[in-house]
Amino acid sequence: METKLLKITPLTLSIMVYMSSNVYAAQEEHILEDIEIINVTGSRISRADIEGIAPIVAFSKADIAASPATNIGQFLQRIPSVTGPATSHASQFSNGSSTVTLRGLSARNTLVLLNGRRLGSSSIGGSSDLNTIPMSAIKSIEVLQDGASAVYGSDAIAGVVNVIMDNNFEGFKVKTNYGISNQDDNIEKGFELTYGIKSEDGNILVHYSRNRSDGYVMSSRDIQDDPDRRGEGGVNLRDPLSSEGSTYNINGDWWVLNDSSDRFNSMSDLRPYNHPWDESWFPGEVPAGDKDGFNYWLYDMGSADLDTENIWLSGTQHINNDVELFFEYLQNNRQSLSRSQPYAFTSDFGDAVEYSQNNDYNTFGQSFGVARALMELGPREVNNIDSTTSRIVIGAQGSIYDWNWDVSFNRQRTKSTNNLLGVSYSRILAAAGDSDACRERNDGCVPIDLMGKVGSITPDMLNYIQRDAKSSSKGEMDSWQFNTTGDVFDLPAGTVQVAFGLEYRQEHAQQDYAAIDEEGDRIFQAGLGDTNAPTRSIKEFYSEINIPLISGAPLADMLEIDMAARYSDYSDFGTTTTPKIGIRWQPIAGLLVRSSRSKGFRAPGFDELYSGLTGGWSYVSDPCAEDNYASKSGCPQGLNGPASQATGAFVYSGGNPDLRPEESKSLTAGIVWAPSSLPGFSISLDMFDIEKTNVIRTTRSSNVVKSNAQGEAEFEDFVERRESDGQITAVYTLYENSGYQNIKGYDTEIKYTFDTQKYGSFDLNLIATQMTDYDTGKTKDTATELVGNWYEGSGSYPEYKATLSTTWQLGNFTSVWSSRFVDEVVAADGEGYWLDENLKNIDSYLQHDAQLGYKLEKWDSILSVGIENVFDQAPPYIVGSYRNGYDAHTFSSRGRFYYARLSMNF
Repeated sequence: METKLLKITPLTLSIMVYMSSNVYAAQEEHILEDIEIINVTGSRISRADIEGIAPIVAFSKADIAASPATNIGQFLQRIPSVTGPATSHASQFSNGSSTVTLRGLSARNTLVLLNGRRLGSSSIGGSSDLNTIPMSAIKSIEVLQDGASAVYGSDAIAGVVNVIMDNNFEGFKVKTNYGISNQDDNIEKGFELTYGIKSEDGNILVHYSRNRSDGYVMSSRDIQDDPDRRGEGGVNLRDPLSSEGSTYNINGDWWVLNDSSDRFNSMSDLRPYNHPWDESWFPGEVPAGDKDGFNYWLYDMGSADLDTENIWLSGTQHINNDVELFFEYLQNNRQSLSRSQPYAFTSDFGDAVEYSQNNDYNTFGQSFGVARALMELGPREVNNIDSTTSRIVIGAQGSIYDWNWDVSFNRQRTKSTNNLLGVSYSRILAAAGDSDACRERNDGCVPIDLMGKVGSITPDMLNYIQRDAKSSSKGEMDSWQFNTTGDVFDLPAGTVQVAFGLEYRQEHAQQDYAAIDEEGDRIFQAGLGDTNAPTRSIKEFYSEINIPLISGAPLADMLEIDMAARYSDYSDFGTTTTPKIGIRWQPIAGLLVRSSRSKGFRAPGFDELYSGLTGGWSYVSDPCAEDNYASKSGCPQGLNGPASQATGAFVYSGGNPDLRPEESKSLTAGIVWAPSSLPGFSISLDMFDIEKTNVIRTTRSSNVVKSNAQGEAEFEDFVERRESDGQITAVYTLYENSGYQNIKGYDTEIKYTFDTQKYGSFDLNLIATQMTDYDTGKTKDTATELVGNWYEGSGSYPEYKATLSTTWQLGNFTSVWSSRFVDEVVAADGEGYWLDENLKNIDSYLQHDAQLGYKLEKWDSILSVGIENVFDQAPPYIVGSYRNGYDAHTFSSRGRFYYARLSMNF
């Protein structure tokens, strides 16, 4: 894969030149005072304590370095409050991006900030790609586990991830890393260069990093070697195809070439084909050694190839006693490749092909149905992504009359291209049809040979049936911000502080598919609709006030209240206001009680508003195919019987420009105890309760079919049927504000740091989350419980998750041992394929990681070696999962992983 060169705008270059020249001048004394306060994620008012009204989990540069993760997505996936459908490169069909899903809500509900400013969306989907941020340049990460729309606006329903970059580094650093799994694959390697200069007038930082991760094929791992699970008491989940050639449907029965035949000329060349979705579903029905059916895990990648190149530039320049200029520039070039099984056509997936008796290669003398995996094409590229993200922030900050202020402009652009070839269904039909009619076409039609084993389809035949399937997407964001904060007046308990600000933002996203997808002509999927959304304009104003009520009183060493509100005006749906109120009470020294209540919102994504119809093949169950069809007014009544039951149909969804924002109400309450009698120890316990309404979702296809059969008027046009037998051919679902969600639980964090002098220092950190409720559905009364369940499409929702990290430092030696626990779950009803209900129980999981580090003082270097998954613990086995065989949203199948890192300072 080709790597693109860095692109720097003239504006960026001019700022860099100006600032670097002034850094070297360094003639004046630094006049901005160091203030012993910090900015905490979730508030615009600076304070002296990170333990604010809302719970925050903070990770330092040392915490990040102690992790085996090489990107932020991998790192954040280990946080107990992260659950559900997060994406990463380490999963099947990955597009190379990485997201975070706090509280099990979709990534759209977690706002990502970079140095406190919004990170733009990378596509029409509305979520930020964490892989655009160079992990090696990060100073710290703060995860706010509370709603924060009152402070930051849309998307901050589940919480906020604020990535803080290390902009004050001075010197020159070189770092390199290498890792490999115990299967001798999934090699990760990279290097980084960092150069920083500082003076009394400002600083400049330049950082470059390049990281490469090689993927691996799923079948290389025991847990996903074969989707035929009959040996484990499960069913045969292989695809209804053959890896040797075609399968033939003759007079309703399926056949395949026998071992002694290279071509199909007569029935003597065939043997019956054990269709994996027929009797071979059931253990013992077919010989245990039978392997008819297609093992797609031989080709699907359990982790994609990922190549990222990052540039990070930052700088400051003091103008006078009260004003400082600053800038940040980020560029990320990402290339990723994910492969799957070869293209194939079969009536079981909606791509039925009839092989004409008038085809040049059909020597059987009659027409018949045929299915085939196109092994001659090799593995299918699902995603071959070339993506570039650039982001620039320029601004100024300072103080006037004891008020701090900042003004900035933030521009982000992301462009991605998926470089694919697709196989055309219409061209296969033409090539498999009457050969004379094929040759009369004006598109270069070549008759196709489907009568032989693999190899009978020639390069000319393959060239004809392929069409360009390249697609592209882009995301754009421009944001202008002004913030100010200061003291307004004094009360007996302290000073009242306020903050307020303005933001004007423009957002745009676009998705362009190739003609083959717009026409619905690519096999293995239905049509895809373009999205070209109008530019969205957002005007926002926020204010926040912190009021100290009591100080130094009995049982009220400190009592303060914090209130915030944000008004947002969106050009495409109107206005909304989101308030928040919180309280901090310290009855005695070392004990803090806190609580907050807030409202939040999530603006509809561009895909939810404006996307064209997009579909895929899915299983459907038709009430009109049952004996009581006549009692259902929406069922066909003129067939002299029930409709024909479809094994599946194309299910389409599309945008709805009338959508309203999702709305939420959040409540948190907790305590923090840090006793003075035990220095270095603290414990926090917080409860959370998030209730969402107007949730944007598509009605389940099964509910659409059911409502259509019942004759409900609003679903009359949402199901298409074949006239001859009433069989469902297509189901349509649209986005709508029809959902409800309620998530409840508890977060716990225990820290203990102590120094024994003789035996070194120890740092223990336990983070745990208990999710007690996750109710989701159309209404509160009809909502179902997700906690304790596993779902094929979104992963596991365990009740308990926890991580424990222990760091021991003695002199130049550092040792880190960390453990991760995920509670057991059970496959939800309707998820996966099962014969034995006892097999639906999915075990708990405990993984251990270790790292050793040594500081080489002579060379000012640090050498670290580590093992991820020390005991090679496999993910919990899911017998009924056709996708991965385990929960890839929560775990990785790569096994034990060894790595080494060397950092040298000059």
